[in-house]
Amino acid sequence: TDYKLRHNSVAQMIHWNLCKNYNIKTATNWWEHKPEKVTENQMVKILWDFHIQTDKVLLHNTPDITLVERNKVTIIDIAIPGDSRVDEKKQEKIAKYQDLK
Repeated sequence: TDYKLRHNSVAQMIHWNLCKNYNIKTATNWWEHKPEKVTENQMVKILWDFHIQTDKVLLHNTPDITLVERNKVTIIDIAIPGDSRVDEKKQEKIAKYQDLK
């Protein structure tokens, strides 16, 4: 669908930018970038659509991108809502991954 195409393009661009920010070799242009399941160097591990294993069963444990730094983990889950639904989607995403804290 168009939504999925836009979603994947945004996620791909964010992944490409993260690779560039952490000096990980990547394509020259974001649209040529093909994210791998795990991309890493000494500073960071970037997980793409990666199932996060937990002690308890969670409905939502596969964010679009998980950024694992030495002392910090950042979950990036993309949404492409219409203007009127931005706040609603933000709250939905926060609630969705609350149990991963």
